[in-house]
Amino acid sequence: MLATLLLFAVLSSDQPAVTNISPYTSCENRIDTPKAISFLHVDELPEYPGGSQALQTFIDKNLSWPQADICFEGRLIVSFVIEENGRPSNVKITNFQLDPFEREVRKMFNRMPRWTPGRNNKKTVRTLLYIPIDYRIRE
Repeated sequence: MLATLLLFAVLSSDQPAVTNISPYTSCENRIDTPKAISFLHVDELPEYPGGSQALQTFIDKNLSWPQADICFEGRLIVSFVIEENGRPSNVKITNFQLDPFEREVRKMFNRMPRWTPGRNNKKTVRTLLYIPIDYRIRE
């Protein structure tokens, strides 16, 4: 399994929402969190402990194939919120309805250490991120 990372930060908690959050989804069909959030630029992105290479290593070591009988190869776009306390939450695959893969992605995020949270106007804010995760079948 090969995971490729690309992060998109698109929200802070104290600004009005805008309608276009990424090329993958739109605000009309996003109901991610019970707390109100807005989809805007943040001054400081959340950071995984050790940076993006450490995140890549964590994903490679901790993401599992859901079942032996599933034949899928492709890129999953995963959205998640880094909370003000640094914990990831609201993990969701945005581009496919693949429940077994979503369960495995959520298990991985539950094992993830705390991030350094995002900041906007020197205030810690909830931040929505997207990462693509590539699943590849290896012979």
